[in-house]
Amino acid sequence: MKIRELLLLIVITLILTSCNTVPSNNSSASQFIQPMKQKEVLSPFTQFENLERNEDMVFNSKLLDDILKSYGIYDRLLEKVPKEDYIDSLCSDIKINGFSIENKKVAVLQIIKGHLYIYIMFSNSDDKWMVDGFAYQKEREKPEYRVEKSSDQAKYWLVIRHEANHGSGLQLFDEIWYNPDGSVAGEYPVEGSALFFPEMVVPEANAYFSASVDYDGDSSIYLSYSISFEYTYKSNAKDSGLYGLQSKFRPAVRDNWEYDLKTRQLKFLSCDTGLPQGFSRMEHLASDDFGILQGYIDFYRTRLGDKKVATLGEWEKFISAAPGLTSEK
Repeated sequence: MKIRELLLLIVITLILTSCNTVPSNNSSASQFIQPMKQKEVLSPFTQFENLERNEDMVFNSKLLDDILKSYGIYDRLLEKVPKEDYIDSLCSDIKINGFSIENKKVAVLQIIKGHLYIYIMFSNSDDKWMVDGFAYQKEREKPEYRVEKSSDQAKYWLVIRHEANHGSGLQLFDEIWYNPDGSVAGEYPVEGSALFFPEMVVPEANAYFSASVDYDGDSSIYLSYSISFEYTYKSNAKDSGLYGLQSKFRPAVRDNWEYDLKTRQLKFLSCDTGLPQGFSRMEHLASDDFGILQGYIDFYRTRLGDKKVATLGEWEKFISAAPGLTSEK
């Protein structure tokens, strides 16, 4: 009995000794792993890419808000964005992109909640991520965005193409350049269309413009605009009461403008040669209402006066501004 009790005592002692040893080893391992976990928590890539959609294919807004609070941006965000739209809207998409500026890592986060499009700019300093600033748009259509860098790779801007104006027969898109702190560096029109003198030109005419954008890597943005005018008139087909045929003014007009990021001014440079002399009298202007179409609208308003344009022949004569221009049917 004594031998059996002695063996039992030895076994119990060994078990207790091994139990006391395991926590010591785990404690050492946790001290080694913990700093790695802290770095992962601070990375916006880990934070936001690990968010998952629920069964309704939307993101958990509470988890999203908690992450934003951890970066100290939540309260600042709600001070500027429409609060009810943010709180009441479901989060349908989250996207984050990273790149480098000089030797620094930066990231741009896009959050879509209803018609709110929020962009948050992050940077990494001393292995710690922080929020530099944010911008937002409330849009009917999803804006497009990109990042532009200076040629020396020392600066970057968030560029958002958004709907700047709309109305009856009018739609205008601008590009806004945001600094990393969320302040606006510049804005200019890139695309638009407008009814061309409704009720004076019948059945209907429209003016269009679109731009190709070339940033020089310093402070100048060169914009090459293509402008066209389109007249819609009734088809002669007996079985069609629709406006079926169109006439486009040719040649298409091409304007060259420059936007200066330092002065934040849009300046007309030149118009393609070969246009009739009648256009030399036109003052090239841009406005918030019609973009770079403003100068053309003012020019043709003077030509139109109180007359009406109701046929294709009258349209060709009106839009040509000088003999020799024809329209394409």
